[in-house]
Amino acid sequence: MEYSHIAALVLVTVAAYFDIASHRIPNQLTYSSWVLGFLLGGVAGGLAGLADSGIGFACCFIPLLLMYIGGTVGGGDVKLMGGVGALLGFPAGLNALISSILVGGFFAAIILLWQGRLVPILKNAASRGWSKVYPLHPPPNPLPEHKDSFPFGVAIALGTYLTLASIQMSVSSPANLFS
Repeated sequence: MEYSHIAALVLVTVAAYFDIASHRIPNQLTYSSWVLGFLLGGVAGGLAGLADSGIGFACCFIPLLLMYIGGTVGGGDVKLMGGVGALLGFPAGLNALISSILVGGFFAAIILLWQGRLVPILKNAASRGWSKVYPLHPPPNPLPEHKDSFPFGVAIALGTYLTLASIQMSVSSPANLFS
């Protein structure tokens, strides 16, 4: 296992702990992971390794930045995912991002199901879609707003674990772990 992979494991484990305990991921942790990711990429692979870290960083940071702007994740999650991308490079960072989003979506669905809100949300979404296709259909009433939060750092940790497990097992994608 490469040093950058070990660093990514430590990073996401510590970040998940902080996210569960305080719903915050410390800047010292995330920013230092960026520096370490670029440093390890440059040392291990020269300019090509540095570029790999940069592409991994961008592939992980930008999508979560857009999710942050949309209000679905916190700023610490964005910075954490950037650190994962810098440490893992491309395409492993992108695999970690996709895996993290899928894990987070799965957890969100379970939480909503547990709270009895999944079916009303799905019905509302279907009704909104139907009102776009069929303009005479009245749009649904807005759902009541909830200020729940889920520590997405845990989903990032699990997605990163899956990605690194797939690399150790020489599987091209975490989705192939179960086939």
